Amino acid sequence: MEQLYLLGGCDVQELAGLSSGWALREVGLSRVRRLNDLLPLSFLAGPRKLNITNCEHLSNIDSVGRWADSLEYLSVWNCGTVDIGPVAALGRLVELVLGHTTVFDLRPLAGLPLLERLTISSARDARTLAPIAGLPSLREISFTEGSPVNLAAFAGRRGLRVAVEGRLTKVIGAELLGEGSVVVTATTDR
Repeated sequence: MEQLYLLGGCDVQELAGLSSGWALREVGLSRVRRLNDLLPLSFLAGPRKLNITNCEHLSNIDSVGRWADSLEYLSVWNCGTVDIGPVAALGRLVELVLGHTTVFDLRPLAGLPLLERLTISSARDARTLAPIAGLPSLREISFTEGSPVNLAAFAGRRGLRVAVEGRLTKVIGAELLGEGSVVVTATTDR
């Protein structure tokens, strides 16, 4: 088995009871009750893709570093407030999705040289995005919330695709982007 998706109804105790060493390449968890951290996932040997959605109690992802040699995709979607400091250890990470998840500091992402795609909730000022503006592989950044998005940190950046969702989202600094960059806005009716 290479993929495991547990979509609702699962309890954190059931995860903790799984034996270690599973060589799953792709794992998806949704609505896992009482999932506060990633310790119950210690049964995973080296996943490439980890997708966690709608786990409102998840706030601690400190143990994500155990997969530093394998994890290429990490999604923490709609999971409350998360400290992403431990993500700095994921040097193979290509895509990070933090949509509808509150993150206060993007500095831990500054050392991820392979990161190509990033989804975050919002960025109200240029200082918020400054730590990731120099990422060499970043080609696409998406914002999932309706607050203002300030792109001034990416002034002169070439070939960047910026996707902005949300009602009445104001985009500031789009005219500062470099050649080949594009801003796509979409309104979502929720």
